[in-house]
Formats: sequence, structure tokens, C-alpha cells
Amino acid sequence: VSLGIWGTLSVATFLGNVPISISILVTAILGSFGWAGFLILMGKFTAFNNLSLGAIKKCQFYWLGLCCVGLPLLIYAYVAIAPFHMWDSMVFYITDSKSIASGWLYSDFAKESYSVRSDYFTQITDAHSVLAVNDTYIARARRWIGLAFVCSLIWGSLRLLEVKSIWIILGISAFLLTPELSLTGVSGKPDGLVATTELSAALLALIVLCARRFDNPLPILAVALYLAALSFSIRM
Repeated sequence: VSLGIWGTLSVATFLGNVPISISILVTAILGSFGWAGFLILMGKFTAFNNLSLGAIKKCQFYWLGLCCVGLPLLIYAYVAIAPFHMWDSMVFYITDSKSIASGWLYSDFAKESYSVRSDYFTQITDAHSVLAVNDTYIARARRWIGLAFVCSLIWGSLRLLEVKSIWIILGISAFLLTPELSLTGVSGKPDGLVATTELSAALLALIVLCARRFDNPLPILAVALYLAALSFSIRM
């Protein structure tokens, strides 16, 4: 959700010709409120205790899961810091992000008779990350964090549905070893971030439809619909 709000605000400020320095300041202030709210409300989400590290360590297949899930994540982490290997990632997406990070506005692209690609969301949020360290490490690390978050969400949601641990581990492994995800998951392309939002929306909707542990499932359903709409807008 925080990624979606960040991207939405970033796109709005970019289309309004707001300099990236001001855009980062606005999103940082709102992000600090988001972290404060998360820390305040964290204790109320007792239904998600299955996500805790202590609960995972009690799993009968803990070491199997550590190997089947930890090793692919380690490989993704290496790929995230390795040189780019995809032509369109270097020429299109990251190039636009670096241009925006260097101070280009939406009007500047128009003056050069050059159009930003349709994936405003990923390019502009990547520009924020590029500006911070003058490189793409943070931008690609965000994609890795997104994959790790989806793995934890798969674990927690399926545990809520009382699926056996061995099947959850195998499912997470299958997700991480998907050929398309292996190729673009932590590249400069938007596919990794879109996969994060799409799967998060699907899993949250699954929890609402199948679990019976929530007195009021509407907030979770609203988040699922928001993430689904966000995924659709990025794909357009």
C-alpha cells in the first residue's frame, strides 16, 4: 500500500512539473506519518501472528524452507547488484529514471520530442532511488524486498487458511523459480514491482473470501481492490 501511495503521489507531482527535490520531500513527510501509524496499529493485527519469525521457526520443515526459499532469494539479491543484462531495461526504463533524477521535468521530455514510457509509476519512483545514491542499487533492492514481502504474505495467508507447511514452502519455491520472474524480477523493468502488487492483491482477496477470522473484512478487501487497480494502471 505504501508503495502504491508513493508511486501515485510521485506520478502526480511529475505530471504537474514539480521538481523531484520537492516531490521527494512531500513523499518523505507522508511516509513518516505512514511509519508512525504502522507502529501504532501493529499490535492490533493479531490475526497475522503467523508471519512472526518465532512462529516460522516452530515449523516442522523450517530448515527445508530455509534452503528452498532462502537460496533463491540469495540468488535474487546477487542479481540485484550485478550489472544489467537486459537491453530495454538499460535503454528505456533506467535511462528515463536517471533523466528524471537529474532534474528533467515532464515538460522537458516534451521539448525534446521524447516521450516517457507508459510505466510512469516505476520510472519515477526509481528516479527517487537513483537520486539518493546516484545509482540503481536501491531501485533494484526495492524489487528484492517486494519479492521477500510476497513470500512472507504467501506464508501468512496460507497459514491462516490452515494449509500444511510443506505445501506452502513448495508454493513459495515455485513462485520464486518462475522463469519470467527469474528473468525480470529484480531488473530495471517494472515487471517485478507489478508482480508484487498483483500477488498481494490476489492473496488479500483470498484471505477475505476464504478465512473467517475477521469481524470486518472490508478494510482488507479495500486494500486488495486498491492494489488490483494500481497493478492495472501500471500495466496500461
